[in-house]
Amino acid sequence: MTIIETLASADLVIAVGSVDGVLTAAAVKRLSGRPDLEVVFTQPFQVNQLPVGSWSGRRVVLVDLAVNNREPAMTKAFISRVFAPGMNVLLAVIDEHDAEAWAEVFSNHASATGDWLPQWMAVAPQSQGAEGGPDSSGEVLRRALVAEDVVIDDHTAALLAAADSADHGDFSLPLAGVVNSAVKSAIGDNRRRVHLVDLLAAGPEVDDQVRAWVDEYEEMTANQAELLTNAVVDLGDGIVRVDTDGRRVDSTSLLFALYKRGRVAVLAGTSSFNKAAGRAVPVVSIATGDRALDVLAAIKAAGVSAGGFAQKANVDPADEERAIAAFRAALTA
Repeated sequence: MTIIETLASADLVIAVGSVDGVLTAAAVKRLSGRPDLEVVFTQPFQVNQLPVGSWSGRRVVLVDLAVNNREPAMTKAFISRVFAPGMNVLLAVIDEHDAEAWAEVFSNHASATGDWLPQWMAVAPQSQGAEGGPDSSGEVLRRALVAEDVVIDDHTAALLAAADSADHGDFSLPLAGVVNSAVKSAIGDNRRRVHLVDLLAAGPEVDDQVRAWVDEYEEMTANQAELLTNAVVDLGDGIVRVDTDGRRVDSTSLLFALYKRGRVAVLAGTSSFNKAAGRAVPVVSIATGDRALDVLAAIKAAGVSAGGFAQKANVDPADEERAIAAFRAALTA
């Protein structure tokens, strides 16, 4: 079957909630011609929370879903459950992160010749690290369509271009900007993502609901501008600090702006989802754009409880001073 025929037979898309993932999922839904195509959103480290037990006989497309590089066994277990014999059918893996990691995940499903890609798979994962590799799931799908000489309409082309642009951190294209703003004003609300997919699969016009979400983000952007002007404190040793004082901000965007002021940024007054508590809790984030630094390891080595990942550690506000002192010692050692 052609890509279009394959997508038309899909009835479930499992996508990552990035801007690239939302826009590419909208393109998949538009190309499928199926208004009833179900789209669910997840993250690589949350696939174990998906309602796999309720899926049977589904024809599935994965969009922008990378292998969980911290715990690949989680992805492997997820795939084994979803695509166990007699369960569901995998139609496409539209992902740019690491084809070799996907090959390992699917190793239990490989044929006697070692071929893990089913003949019916319309789009296979790619590796952005390879020479000339695609940098987004939108670009993976665009290249697959070009390879089959599929002519797409202007709006589908705009969705895929915006997806690729967004994955480069560029939200200047209108569709990329709309999705980025609408999603980031409530980053944990996947209902917004589903609404955006349904809306943008139909056409480029947004509704009043999306406009309201964009307005929320504009308020957050204004808060960020004011904080960067008046609230940045230099703590020395390349460490800068901002307390949001409870005002809504795009934490990721604010941290990237702070990286231009210092090697390490301390962001107070925000919250993060705590898995043990089952809710968002107040945190202080100590983060860096320097890949050579492992903030989390340095703080944990000092006996301070912290979560997050190498370049961004979240600590309890009561532990902020100890955490900064621990990292400052590691930074200046």
